[in-house]
Amino acid sequence: MANTRDCLTKITLLLAAVFVILQGACAAEARETFNRFYADISINENSSVEVTEEILVNVENIEINRGIIRSLPVEYRDGKGNSVELGLEIIDIKLDGRDIPWSSVRAGVNVDVKIGDPTKIIPKGLHKFLIRYRVERHIGFFDDHDELYWNVTGKDFAFPVLEASCRVALPGKNFGEGFNTIEWYVGEYGTKGDNSRARQDSGRVFTVGPLQPGEVFTVVYTWPKGLVTPPPPPAKDNAKAQGAIAAAVFALISVWFWYAWKKWGKDPDKKTVIPLFYAPDGASPAFLRYVRDMRLDQTGFTAAIIGLAVKGAIEIEEAEGKETFFGKGKGHFVLHLKDTEPDEKLQPEEEALMMQLFPGSIDSVPLVQDNGDIISGAMRSLARNLRNANDTIFTRNTDKMFPGIVLYGSGVAATYPFSGEYPLNTMMAGVCGLLIIALGMRLSKAANTGIQNIRQFLGRAFPALVVGFVGATALGGEGMSPVAFILFTASAAIIAVMRPLMVSRTPKGSNILSEAEGLKLYMDTAEKERLEMFNPPDETPELFERLLPYALALDVAKTWGNRFEKVLTQAGYKPEWYSGPSPFLFLNGTGLNDFSSSLGNSIGQSMAPRSAPGTSSGMGGGGFAGGGGGGGGAKGW
Repeated sequence: MANTRDCLTKITLLLAAVFVILQGACAAEARETFNRFYADISINENSSVEVTEEILVNVENIEINRGIIRSLPVEYRDGKGNSVELGLEIIDIKLDGRDIPWSSVRAGVNVDVKIGDPTKIIPKGLHKFLIRYRVERHIGFFDDHDELYWNVTGKDFAFPVLEASCRVALPGKNFGEGFNTIEWYVGEYGTKGDNSRARQDSGRVFTVGPLQPGEVFTVVYTWPKGLVTPPPPPAKDNAKAQGAIAAAVFALISVWFWYAWKKWGKDPDKKTVIPLFYAPDGASPAFLRYVRDMRLDQTGFTAAIIGLAVKGAIEIEEAEGKETFFGKGKGHFVLHLKDTEPDEKLQPEEEALMMQLFPGSIDSVPLVQDNGDIISGAMRSLARNLRNANDTIFTRNTDKMFPGIVLYGSGVAATYPFSGEYPLNTMMAGVCGLLIIALGMRLSKAANTGIQNIRQFLGRAFPALVVGFVGATALGGEGMSPVAFILFTASAAIIAVMRPLMVSRTPKGSNILSEAEGLKLYMDTAEKERLEMFNPPDETPELFERLLPYALALDVAKTWGNRFEKVLTQAGYKPEWYSGPSPFLFLNGTGLNDFSSSLGNSIGQSMAPRSAPGTSSGMGGGGFAGGGGGGGGAKGW
């Protein structure tokens, strides 16, 4: 009997030991995952989209304790750089079939939806979150089709997604019915993805393997036109007597600004432009472009970066793209802070730019989207320093704007008695014009960029026009005639456009402009014979490199490079400030142009926000993982 008891005791101890070992192994392997992420999407006839997300979460109380945070994009920039808000309405949120507290807060271009009770810990195990929301402006309308280009999961998911799926329903149809094509992309953000990592079954697209953090699952559903209706254009309505007043205001404003521009808006006479063989004292490349164009653009910023490199402050590395299934990916540039003093003294705006590019202990900045805040902040800082430090080279003539604004306001007030039963509509039209005038304050006067200014103005003025039209319609659709509205809008547009045109250079600014044009004349003159009478310096690699940033800033980089091709080739020129796969790009104008364009594009792409939903098509292999609307991120709290 004793032997039996001993045997049972030993077996019990052995089982306990095995249990402890197994528990430890399980604990060691425990991790938090999204075991299932299903998205059901219903497209409404009015082009809004209702999304139901079912998320099966394995909770281990590591990062997920009280719930999850679902980040949903609510802003993008269109092709003109304008900020566009995406409508978002949370309809319902549940945990394990029951209502649960939640809150939302704006976080940059996203809204963070925080789901969970702050007073309770979610037990370990599998839990199902259900999120229903409605979004707008995610449908792409094209000439031959409409489409939903949608990121089911986003690049900012903090946990692996073991299985994801998506199905879409058109108005009045079952899920998966009525589509022309259904495509998908799975992989890292920005790549073409691997479509073998998902499959389609009855209109639903499933992933066939886990998605790691940073990987995106994107779908593209296309359908014939006519099933989804874009919002109708705003309407307008009116009273007739206001036309004469509006016409008089338009004429008076036009005459005043023609006179004001002739008298105060033109630059003083410039000095005779002669070739200049060196950069003016204290003038950085960005400064000369700023004086010429009265603004800092991306090209000027790129010239500033190359100027820092030429002066020995930074090194520019061109990193090759990684090998992928589809070949070598797109490369990017990296800016490295040198640990030695610059070879040449930096101008104040250049020193400030260095501090913005390399804050704290940072000594390298890849020109990628993750560093967009740093790059954008550096460009804004450079523009601000150029503006603040050089306020003596421009005359703003702000006071010359007041007569036009007074005429406009007086005209709108004069139409008020003719507004009938809807005087608020007249006020709405007046406010619309004032918005347009305010937008004009943000336009810039730039050399040879009149068309750009007009496009910029129209893009920014459009929201103001919509406000005026929609507001008037909502108030009854009466109160201002179409003719009056158009004339008042045109009057406001004249004031807005004249604001930048009234900025003129001072005599000092005009002299600096003459020097900039003289330097450009030298660099842009390919025939040496034309310069001999001015005793130009010898053409050496040192001269080429010293003036290279200025050639870019003044738009003559290609001519400057072609001119030194023989000299640079004989010297085997390789810039010390560049490292990468293409050191011989600098031996001729074409290569130099390609380098500056690539660097400028890399800078521009690093500052660019996410792609706008509905502005580019994802069908026919034209899409990529993460290229659609939706997506966002998810994490625990």
